[in-house]
Amino acid sequence: MFDAIAKSIFEPGVSPKLLLVVNLIFGALLLTGVLILGFINFSIHVLALTILALALIVSINWFVHEMAAETESKKES
Repeated sequence: MFDAIAKSIFEPGVSPKLLLVVNLIFGALLLTGVLILGFINFSIHVLALTILALALIVSINWFVHEMAAETESKKES
């Protein structure tokens, strides 16, 4: 699996396996931020970084979705 992911990095487009791994990694980052906020004294810095991690996850998925929609529309025309 890791071999396929490493090879897909150098190919055009985004493979579903690579997107899954990226989502899992950023999900773990987001979970870490939430756990730190919950178990350690509240810190505005950790809150800001957690919000940035969430925004990054959303923006990456949005970009991949839009890129796939654009590719599909080019194939139809």
